[in-house]
Amino acid sequence: MLHQIDDELLEQVLLGWQSQVLGPWQDQIVIVDGKKVRHAGVEIVNAADSQGRFLGSTVTARKSNEIPAAGQLPGGLDLTGKIILSDALPPNQERAQPMVFEGGGDYLMTVKGHQPTLEELQARGIL
Repeated sequence: MLHQIDDELLEQVLLGWQSQVLGPWQDQIVIVDGKKVRHAGVEIVNAADSQGRFLGSTVTARKSNEIPAAGQLPGGLDLTGKIILSDALPPNQERAQPMVFEGGGDYLMTVKGHQPTLEELQARGIL
């Protein structure tokens, strides 16, 4: 039965209900993070605000990862004046630009070991 549910429509309905209950979204922080669903072979990228308010999600494409999926998040949100927090999700301007810069926001990210060039720049105090 769950396979017959339109997940995008369900998300829009739930986001609309959330807005009715909580009022308009006003937080300046958007947190983006990906999680693998154990034993399902699926990875989901989610967006929330600093109060834990759900802002949207997307499933990563098959044989892909959370980095390209992040470019689709947060879908339909006005990021003007927002600060996007993530781990090493968008590790370069090419990936971050559609998600943040074109949306009018700024972002902070953690540089991890799988991005050796950025990690070296951070260690040298350049970033």
